[in-house]
Amino acid sequence: MYKENVDGVVIRPNKRKVKMNLQKVLNQSLLAYEAKHKAMENEMLVASLIRKH
Repeated sequence: MYKENVDGVVIRPNKRKVKMNLQKVLNQSLLAYEAKHKAMENEMLVASLIRKH
């Protein structure tokens, strides 16, 4: 459904804030996938969320 490579950033998936951000990206990509019905790749969704905070 969605694939992204994030280089040079440490993601700690056990932290609540990181989980919430990843859940937000998952929901966003799920909605886009349902609308388009094709796989997305490397749209910088995770990287943009990490850089905001």
